[in-house]
Amino acid sequence: QHESDVLFVRTEESRRQRRNETAAYRNLTAMSGELRGMLSESLGENKAAVLEEFDRISGQYTGDISPHSEILNIILQEKKLRTKGKVEWTCACDAQKLSFLDVNDVYTILGNALDNAIECVMQYQEPEKRMIDVQVFSRKELLNIRVDNYCQEELRFDRELPVTTKDSLFCGYGLELIRNTIARYDGEMRVVYENHVFSLQIVIPIPMT
Repeated sequence: QHESDVLFVRTEESRRQRRNETAAYRNLTAMSGELRGMLSESLGENKAAVLEEFDRISGQYTGDISPHSEILNIILQEKKLRTKGKVEWTCACDAQKLSFLDVNDVYTILGNALDNAIECVMQYQEPEKRMIDVQVFSRKELLNIRVDNYCQEELRFDRELPVTTKDSLFCGYGLELIRNTIARYDGEMRVVYENHVFSLQIVIPIPMT
């Protein structure tokens, strides 16, 4: 009963966080567009250079990582901002493949997966160990979501989920929440740990249209 209560609370927190971050993202995007328009009308001969710098800076907060998924942009932008300058990100995401998933579920899956990866790599001082790779793609009518990160902890597994000597690392509830979420789509999750790479791998059947 305790575990189900915790998962329920985590689900509600995830949904509330998604709503807040979506509102903030949309407000920043709208304000950025309005400010750019005002600058464009008032600038003189240096307009091109100033607008280019404005786009560079504002893009760190509102830039589209993927033009096909607002929720994917929101998730990745929030995580990148939280770790800016400390984590090297690699993202290869075909966001259109996520379209059949509920936005709350996308946030739950990727949000928890990336939070786990961030928590792990942020403990390392060496920059080369603070790397996170995110992939979203399809293969043979299956949606594939994969998040890889460096991990030098010794892991053991309980019910196919990783457990470390640190209570906070790889929060089991986060991974359990991911597994419960993808189960509603007949999806499967596996964790692979090899050569100090922690790999969270998810496959979900893509519905026939």
